Amino acid sequence: MRLIRTNSTLPLLATAACLACATPPSPARTTPRGPTLAGLKVEFVSADEGSAPEDCPAATGIGFALLAGLDLDAAARPVLEVAIGCESGPPSDEPGTVTVSVEVSLDLATSGHPDESYDGAGMATCTGCGGGKAPGALAMTVARAVREALDLALGQARVALLPDDAVTAILASPDGDARSVLLAALEEAAMRRLRAALEPAARLLDSDDDDVALRAVGVLSRLQEPGALKALGKAALTKRSEVPFAALRAMADIDGPEARRALELVAGQATDPILAREANELLHEITDGGSE
Repeated sequence: MRLIRTNSTLPLLATAACLACATPPSPARTTPRGPTLAGLKVEFVSADEGSAPEDCPAATGIGFALLAGLDLDAAARPVLEVAIGCESGPPSDEPGTVTVSVEVSLDLATSGHPDESYDGAGMATCTGCGGGKAPGALAMTVARAVREALDLALGQARVALLPDDAVTAILASPDGDARSVLLAALEEAAMRRLRAALEPAARLLDSDDDDVALRAVGVLSRLQEPGALKALGKAALTKRSEVPFAALRAMADIDGPEARRALELVAGQATDPILAREANELLHEITDGGSE
């Protein structure tokens, strides 16, 4: 996305003023949890050179998204940057379709910890919102995309401070936490290379959520344990869009004779010729000098 216009830092009071102009649809909570924002910066972006963004109700949408609160320690001093764009869909889409894309960066300054930045991305689509129609629906679509991105960043912020066993516990009981927390725990387990995460990550390869499954592959790839090969081989033979190829790459990262045998099995059993070819290419790669 190309930056085409930037708003200077907006005080949270400006967002509140926008909320006074519209009535939200009965949110579950009307009192934000945790601290108020120390700063808010909004950037408008466009995917195509020379194109202009749709009239995007960014401030109102962000205000709605913030009604659920930040769920951070009261001593935190969060600064939120939001890059947001609204684009009309191509002619093949349903008329008036607008896609909202959001990226957020949440900077936190917490006592006893160094300043950290956490990122998240979200996307939502509104049908019948193009050309200035249904501004309320478009504002709520913006709110959904912002909240998705913000929840991912907040999930990272919460998980980053947890001890290793607590991170592993989230993976072992994935239904006990929000999706954003589970995704953050998978990312954290991969970064820390938590050996105890091997079995729960292997089970998460069967998740119906492709993002969860892909991050589970990432954990197993970082651990490079031969014990993950059976689960990765099974994932490689599923009929999904990205997971099989990511699983193959993880198998190659593990390397060794067990990995070579596993890749041979996948190459022989794969019904997708592209997948079979990829398995053979990775097999040759690690056989002829090891994976990079």
